[in-house]
Amino acid sequence: MDQVQTGLLIIALAVVLLFISRWNSARKSGGGAHDWEAQALAKMQRRGSKPDMAFSAGRDAANQVALAREIHIPMLPVSEPEMRAFYLDLMGMTEMRAPNYPAEQDGFWAIMGRRRVYFGISPSFDTDPGDLPTLAVPSLDAMADLLTKAGHQVAWDTRLSYARRLGVVDPAGNTIALIGG
Repeated sequence: MDQVQTGLLIIALAVVLLFISRWNSARKSGGGAHDWEAQALAKMQRRGSKPDMAFSAGRDAANQVALAREIHIPMLPVSEPEMRAFYLDLMGMTEMRAPNYPAEQDGFWAIMGRRRVYFGISPSFDTDPGDLPTLAVPSLDAMADLLTKAGHQVAWDTRLSYARRLGVVDPAGNTIALIGG
């Protein structure tokens, strides 16, 4: 083996070791695909900069939850007033302004617990179309009573022995699941 081949082998081994050490440190710290926002905010704090947009109360709450997951609940622009009344007023979600999302885009963002939800035609992030949107509510029984009094039909899901779950159809026709939080 000549010197050039030996040098290339040493460089390749160094790159592999660097990759393995970063992968191990990310795995140990719990980082990964779900922690992208916390990592971006930490990087901005190290640089001494702040986000370049006004964060609403909901946005601040979202930043405090490291593993918040973004989900998409589809709706047409014409159903936005009914969806806002259902999710924001009736269910108590907090509207938020999402970063890097055009303000003129149809739809709106809201947060409840660990869920950041985009209500609109098409999200700017990957979603699983087979995933039933699930939201945690503080009191499942109280939410069931509130939805029933507001004229929405609720259905208790008894298939899970380890959790209580409630299904309801929103004004856009989407079935969502509610669990006790």
